[in-house]
Amino acid sequence: MGQAEDSGPCAVRPMRPQFAPVSRKSFLYNANVAKMDVSAFMTSPMSPTSPFKMPRSALLPGHVDGRSSPAVRDDTPGPVARLLPELLSIIFYFWRELEPTMFYDRDRSEYFLQPERRLGWVKSTHVCRAWRQVTLDNAHLWNNIVFEDRFYEWGIEMLKRSRRSQLSVHRMRPGLRLTRHATMPPVEIVDAVSAHTSRLRTLTIEQPSNDWEILEVALSRAAPFLEELNLSSPSFEPHFILPPKMFDGNAPRLRRVKLTDCYFLWPALAFETVTHLDISRAPRPSHASIDQVQKSIVMDFPGSSPNDFVNPTCDFILDALRRMPHLESLILTYAIPHIPSPSTPAVASSQPDPVKLHKLSQLHMTEHTLSQCAWILDHVQAPHLDEIRLKAGGPDGDGLVGHTTLLPFLSTSLGTRSLDMLHASTSAWTLKLQAWEHRTDTGNSCADLAFAPASSPGPSASAFRHACVPLLSVELVSPQRLEAENTQRTIQALCGSLPMSDVRALCVSDSTDASSHASGPWTTEAWRSTFGAANGLRSVYGSGGAGVALVDALAADSGMSGELKRLELEQVDLTRVADEGLLGVARARPERLRDVRLRRCIVSRPVVDRLEGCGVKLTLD
Repeated sequence: MGQAEDSGPCAVRPMRPQFAPVSRKSFLYNANVAKMDVSAFMTSPMSPTSPFKMPRSALLPGHVDGRSSPAVRDDTPGPVARLLPELLSIIFYFWRELEPTMFYDRDRSEYFLQPERRLGWVKSTHVCRAWRQVTLDNAHLWNNIVFEDRFYEWGIEMLKRSRRSQLSVHRMRPGLRLTRHATMPPVEIVDAVSAHTSRLRTLTIEQPSNDWEILEVALSRAAPFLEELNLSSPSFEPHFILPPKMFDGNAPRLRRVKLTDCYFLWPALAFETVTHLDISRAPRPSHASIDQVQKSIVMDFPGSSPNDFVNPTCDFILDALRRMPHLESLILTYAIPHIPSPSTPAVASSQPDPVKLHKLSQLHMTEHTLSQCAWILDHVQAPHLDEIRLKAGGPDGDGLVGHTTLLPFLSTSLGTRSLDMLHASTSAWTLKLQAWEHRTDTGNSCADLAFAPASSPGPSASAFRHACVPLLSVELVSPQRLEAENTQRTIQALCGSLPMSDVRALCVSDSTDASSHASGPWTTEAWRSTFGAANGLRSVYGSGGAGVALVDALAADSGMSGELKRLELEQVDLTRVADEGLLGVARARPERLRDVRLRRCIVSRPVVDRLEGCGVKLTLD
């Protein structure tokens, strides 16, 4: 009876799902996915750019009309197959963004990943027809394009599927293991990108410039949606030469500009909307490279002066900065030309007007001499600077030369601020000085955070990386061994320009080797003359020879650092100090000094017992 009823023309038969999910094995080990073969897309019967024209019942297997049989509705795939296309698009987008972080640390750029890892989200097209259609129709999933030699087909295919969406294009320099797989001339990639300049949002190119002879074609066209530009050429290769008029003067959304080993005209970068500018060049470019650049400029840009590209004048730089009023971050690495001497009559009579950058909060400079850094500081007015990092000293120069040029800036700009902490570090080849400004909006002051526990050995000032930003960081590097007398004179001059009376925490590190050929810059008298004005010190850290001089100075002068509450010494031989040593320091401050910490120090047992008898909390690490 039941079989006869089932055989009628109106009988309802259970139906199998139209799109059954694939197995786990085929999902993970599909040959097309493993080989990253784009031919599967080229031969697909579905149009790669067709809009959503299929009915919902065809795209979503779980969706049926109300007049369908309950038996059909019960025999459907799981809830994942019934997700809306809009929700699937959001899931695939997060998949594309988050998958690279599962294979490398967050500090590594995702563009250095293997293409198989960076394109893992494309596996969504091999699950079912519904997922495939959603992935192919969503243009925003295909607008983050990375060109690499072995997988250039993916870049071309993603350009097609991105349709009219804004693009983020990255051309990475091929690794040595991929060089033999190069299958596409870089010029063809430039041609492909040049046709889409009008919808670029991010452009990153890291490639030897001798393969990019027509790069100016892409950089000369208008880019109304461009927000970030990053051009980098290895210093051992011929450099990029940028056109005199970047983007035809039409880049109203450009925010970030980073140029590494590029030759350009500074006025060409003067876009009013730029907020972050990073210019970097090689310390000592060869004469052959400069001659080649000048010849290329004469041939490619007739009427332009090659000297304006290679050696820009100071007026060019100031004029470009003046036309960037919204600049927030400025990073210059060997980008400032050699500054003429101020004693020259022509220079003294023609002083340019200062540039006012009211939004500038970060300034990093690395130059051969401090005079070049001081020239920028003298001609740029930035009242809201929160971070200044200066590094001087090249392969052929002495970082200590010209340190007096910074004194006017330190006296006028930093002298009115309240400093909580000062960190001075010296070695046989480097002198580093850092200062932290007092911030009332933070829960803990710099003095409280100065000696927070740190995972790595060395001064505990590394805790500041997560607390507050150094207001001033001066690093002077010399290729030759620095003399102790010159080092001490430089430290004393720089610290003399800072408001030492407000300093609450002081860290002094001396890593100078104790050999017979070198002597540290720290003595008892040097400590007194440099930090004697810091009467409000509450926490002091000393290491090496600086720790020995610190103990001697505190023991000899009871009025020095009378508010001292905590003393920390690291790698200090306390047998070299004066007779009283730590006992004299503790007895001179019986009501204040309560915490002494010794890390890897040489100290005798009687001194330890007598310190504990004075009521001092002693910690030995």
